[in-house]
Amino acid sequence: MAEIRAVFFDLDGTLIDSESQASEAVRQVCEEKGLKLPTFLLEKTYGKTWGAAFAEVASLHPEFARAFSGPEPFVARYREILRSEGVRAIPGAVEFVQTVADAGLDLCVVSGSGRAEITHALKGLGILEIFGGPSSTRIFGAEDYARSKPAPDGFLKALAHVSLPPTETVVFEDSLPGVLSARAAGIRVVHVQAVAWTKEEAQKHAQARIQDYRDWLPEFEARIRAGERLGRTLAELLANWPPRVGHN
Repeated sequence: MAEIRAVFFDLDGTLIDSESQASEAVRQVCEEKGLKLPTFLLEKTYGKTWGAAFAEVASLHPEFARAFSGPEPFVARYREILRSEGVRAIPGAVEFVQTVADAGLDLCVVSGSGRAEITHALKGLGILEIFGGPSSTRIFGAEDYARSKPAPDGFLKALAHVSLPPTETVVFEDSLPGVLSARAAGIRVVHVQAVAWTKEEAQKHAQARIQDYRDWLPEFEARIRAGERLGRTLAELLANWPPRVGHN
């Protein structure tokens, strides 16, 4: 059983509760053009870069394609909402990231959001410096890899950065495209279900699941106090699913 040496996090829906803010940005901008997107089309944007989401919706909704030439209005509105409403952490996320960092494991963020949104969110959570600051090479946004999730590009770049095999890493993800992306890169996944839209389908492809990070924090803290390495604890939890802790 390989010990875990690096942890990769998605951002939206995984570290921060922002999917509703992104959906609201899409709704507002569309309504200003007299459009209302069906729920099934909104679901197709979940977990993908703004560019990939825009292209998919435009291919399925002719009026949308005629009304907009690109994702820029949606990104701009999302930024406005994020700054206005503030950053909301998934319960336990900040403490979990700090625990992983204190244990000496490598950390990366691999997100479909742009670097500006990622750094803003991490700063709002008070953990930006844990990931190396605003110019960090451990932050991978939409502009840093070619193909959106569910393609593995972002996670493959993260693997190359930490110089580790997939067996020594784990991904925390909430969306089906994100879970599939990590699996395509050969990495095991913990599905974070706190605000996930497609729970049943995503968890089929994940190796473990939590409602939020409070499910595992007590276990981690107890084992660390007992002198156990966090990387070994993570590896055991993944290897011995279903877990001894959590809501499952």
